[in-house]
Amino acid sequence: MVRKTKKTWVVVADSAAAQFFQIHENASGRSLEPAASDMASGIHRHASDLKSDEPGRAFAGAGSSARSAMEPHHDYHKLEKHEFVRAVSASLEKAFEAHKFERLVLVAPVRSLGEFRKEFSPKLMAALWREIPKDVMKLGPQDLWARIGPALEEGPPLAQD
Repeated sequence: MVRKTKKTWVVVADSAAAQFFQIHENASGRSLEPAASDMASGIHRHASDLKSDEPGRAFAGAGSSARSAMEPHHDYHKLEKHEFVRAVSASLEKAFEAHKFERLVLVAPVRSLGEFRKEFSPKLMAALWREIPKDVMKLGPQDLWARIGPALEEGPPLAQD
């Protein structure tokens, strides 16, 4: 009996980059193959590149003529990270609606997993099959599969129910 496997994407992400793979099954076993173009944010830019102006100046206190620079109200790097997570989530949403995958495995540091969960739509959350809390962004497909493959083998098979 031939089992039909569900198309499963593995997204490896951190706050600055994301890689998209598809689990490929053949006679020799499973492996990862690129599924979409990688995404990268401008997260490594200087904070001064992320804002347009110098901070404003304010008087030091009542009756004083001394002025000092005000601290910005936002952490621009944090805002950039949130925007990147939104962009990756939107890209995954489009791919899911285009039926490019049926199941999703998300591999990211713990903090990033939480941010993705907040951004995922209910449909994308329903497609989320596994979350793996690891920072493995710098690994190639073979090394990555060696690290996460066992975690995927432990659960239910990829075959449709």
